[in-house]
Amino acid sequence: MEKTQNSGKWKKPKKDQILIGILAGILLLVIALPQNDSRQETEEEGSPAENSQTLQTDPVAAMERQLEDILGQAEGVGRVKVMLTVSSLGTKTVEKDKSVQEENSQTSEEGNQVTRTEETTVYTRDSQGNEVPFVTEETPPRIEGVLVAAQGAGDMAVAESITEAAEVLFGVEVHKIKIMKLN
Repeated sequence: MEKTQNSGKWKKPKKDQILIGILAGILLLVIALPQNDSRQETEEEGSPAENSQTLQTDPVAAMERQLEDILGQAEGVGRVKVMLTVSSLGTKTVEKDKSVQEENSQTSEEGNQVTRTEETTVYTRDSQGNEVPFVTEETPPRIEGVLVAAQGAGDMAVAESITEAAEVLFGVEVHKIKIMKLN
């Protein structure tokens, strides 16, 4: 029996085969890396820029967080959770430029006058350099009810202080504020 020259020996891989093998290995590593954990960490940490963006996009959530922060620092209140109900999310009035053009036509005995009005939104730049509409007036969300769950709510004086704070901050009648004890 005659043995072939290649039996028992490895062929030398070519450069392009090595490169393809390395790229395939990197691709497998990237696919295998857990992506959910890294996204959760960044959402929990939240940079100040992200937090300010959330404050701008969801004013109700921002008011809930602010009330939780303030009440959590008050004496005897302890840990706090807040829920606000709203009847409207508020409005923003945007500045508009108006241009009026008048045209007279003398084709008949009566002079016809045509008036054209065009409106264009006025834009300004934010801190990141993006163009945003120029807001001239903003009305806050209309709060209809306040629910506060606090560890210290079992104490009547603490519960009364929380109720007064919600009444003053949001202009809500006392019967639309509910204070509960948090476990």
